[in-house]
Amino acid sequence: MTTGELKKSIEKNLFLYKVLIKLYYKYHTIRSIISKTLLIHTDSRYGTRIKKTVKGYDNSIYIGKNCRIDRATIRIIGSHNKIEIGNNCRISHGCSFWIEGNNSTIHIGNDTSMNYNVHLCAQEDNVRIQIGDGCMLANNIIIRTSDSHPIYDIPTGKRINLSKSITLNDNVWIAAKVTILKGVTIGAGSVIGLSSVVTHDIPNNSLAVGIPARIVKNNISWNKTFDCNE
Repeated sequence: MTTGELKKSIEKNLFLYKVLIKLYYKYHTIRSIISKTLLIHTDSRYGTRIKKTVKGYDNSIYIGKNCRIDRATIRIIGSHNKIEIGNNCRISHGCSFWIEGNNSTIHIGNDTSMNYNVHLCAQEDNVRIQIGDGCMLANNIIIRTSDSHPIYDIPTGKRINLSKSITLNDNVWIAAKVTILKGVTIGAGSVIGLSSVVTHDIPNNSLAVGIPARIVKNNISWNKTFDCNE
């Protein structure tokens, strides 16, 4: 086989692969519409390896352009929920996105990356996990909107640990083994240090570390490049 023939063969097989990928997603979209369980829409030309468990109705997953998703898990138990993944995202193996409740959303902005074993859990009704553009999440991170089980004040009978939404604004860096708990907002350009537990809001351009996380430096900036000479 000549070089030209080999090139044509590769191009033909690549074209067939892309056609099959599109047909695969169209099949699942049609099946989801008929069953009213899950609507999947993807604009990514790359393979997205996702394991899905869905129980409920009118749920949707949107995956943007040029995303690479390697062996992630999506679990939705409830109805009218959304998972939105923006353009140019990189999600490594072992990451999991759980929604347990109704009318809830997990949103991941454009150009955001997640290393392995990042767990996002939007639990209970009407909550949202919002991750902005250009964020970088390392490995073994937990982000949860709920404590999983209700806790009540005995004298009043009122629940004291209601679920709350979580927001990571643009360009936030979360180091490995961080836990982010319900109701937290992390400001744009901030960094959360290794093994921290975030229980309160962190303002823009701040470095926070510890259990619970405390601000140790303000007016910081960071980027994704690394230069050992700096």
